Amino acid sequence: MGTYGRKLILAFLAIAMATAANAQNWKWPADTAMAKEKYVLMHDNVKAKNYADALEPFTWLHENCPDLNKAIYIDGGKIYKGLVASAPDKAKKSELTETLVKLYQERIERFGSEKTVYPQIANAAYKAWAKDSSKYDFVLESGLKTMELMGPKTYPHIAQSVIYMMYQKKRGGTEYTEEQILDAYDKVSNVFAAQKEAGKNVAKYEQKVNQMLNAMVKINCDLIKDKFVPKMESSEGEAQLKAAQYVFKLSMQAECISEPYFVESMIVLNKHTPSAALAKNIAKRYLKDKKGAEAAPFIEQALSLETEPAKKAELYLIKARSKAASSKSEARRLAFEAAKTDASVNKDAYTLVGNLYMQSYESCKQGKSRVKDRAVFLAAYEMFKKAGNTAKMNVAKQQFPSSEDIFSENLNEGDKIQVGCWINTSATLQRR
Repeated sequence: MGTYGRKLILAFLAIAMATAANAQNWKWPADTAMAKEKYVLMHDNVKAKNYADALEPFTWLHENCPDLNKAIYIDGGKIYKGLVASAPDKAKKSELTETLVKLYQERIERFGSEKTVYPQIANAAYKAWAKDSSKYDFVLESGLKTMELMGPKTYPHIAQSVIYMMYQKKRGGTEYTEEQILDAYDKVSNVFAAQKEAGKNVAKYEQKVNQMLNAMVKINCDLIKDKFVPKMESSEGEAQLKAAQYVFKLSMQAECISEPYFVESMIVLNKHTPSAALAKNIAKRYLKDKKGAEAAPFIEQALSLETEPAKKAELYLIKARSKAASSKSEARRLAFEAAKTDASVNKDAYTLVGNLYMQSYESCKQGKSRVKDRAVFLAAYEMFKKAGNTAKMNVAKQQFPSSEDIFSENLNEGDKIQVGCWINTSATLQRR
């Protein structure tokens, strides 16, 4: 028996085992032997990527037993994808893509799996017809349908295709309102955000989408203020949330984050979907505007929601800085809490405490002892040393007592001296 005969028998055995195990999924025609032979020929050629040779047996199966099993549509898709890839010109690629898309659609009709198959329709259509004006509607609809089915798991290039097709249609004379364009952009940007959250690099897709968006809608601070801020401020519930999402995303894109409505949008988003990140950014914005009282509740909220030690430590630092002017002792406590929470902030935490000590010279000095008055700089030096901040260590060292000061007060280098005032610690005596 020849090699082909042996392969055929083995393949028949494999089919027999599969059908015995799951008989209800295979609907063999009257001429079962012929159908099995055609299936083996098709499948072997598909595995070998001999798509041209696989076409004839696939066509026979598709015409004579279209309900045989979804396996023939899976292989049929591979066959036509291969034929499209090797087609000699655009016209042939388009013709073959027509058949490929129909196969995908028929597979959905007969066997379901819409969520699995529709992205393949969108992908094939975009590749073949992105610049074919007669197919713009189909490519756009297949992209939108895929995003509806897959949500944040949509492939980035398919998400991009939605904006690209709207861009092409608008160039061709289709009228879109700003809301329609921005609604599509919102869906696409949500996909990109989810992909980035999952660690994927979608920068090139984002860049292209933003370029096309700007070509269709002139996004600027005035547009956001006039078009979306009133909706955000006058709406409630989901309508308010959607308007706030627009204001937030468009403000980021148009570099309008210094506008008052940007922080308003974050507050609305945080009200509807509280998060440590949002609360933190709201607090930072208020602190930047020297609005400590407004920042305080958002710092507390962020601390209560944050679970990652490094991020929680950063929040303690933010709170420490916010307290520096009103209560240095509380700021120090919070800085130490930050360092205790996660070592990643040690340099910033201990540098902050060192700076607090340095800033206390005028308010803490008593004018009775130059050495004791300058002990704040000794304590600051030790904090900077703990931070590994050599530049600050050198600054503090320049303010140490002189050797004459130490001698005149009958003290010695290396002595432990008490640092009074609110600092209330000890430091090792050194000279500058």
